[in-house]
Amino acid sequence: MALARRSLAAAFNICDRSTDAATIYYLSFSAGDQSPEVRKGLGLSLSRSGLYDDAMPHLQAAFEQENPPSPALMGHYAVCLTRVRPKGTGDHVRFTHQALNV
Repeated sequence: MALARRSLAAAFNICDRSTDAATIYYLSFSAGDQSPEVRKGLGLSLSRSGLYDDAMPHLQAAFEQENPPSPALMGHYAVCLTRVRPKGTGDHVRFTHQALNV
């Protein structure tokens, strides 16, 4: 079942239906599939949908697990770092600096 969900979500990504892909990846993630593929796919799909705050933890986990990180992952992670809503006063500056170092 997990493989079927991953395949369906990948097909949605190919068809540029990132919101649908994010839904399927989230179903897999909620069902306990913590694989790097699901975390990366969920983060990238959420980022493409403009949901940067939701994408951030998944992209960060995928960024730490993938060696070396793919260019798409690095790009979306950097964009999320600059677009995520800061919780504190210095967070935006820190996130922007971190994005430049990705």
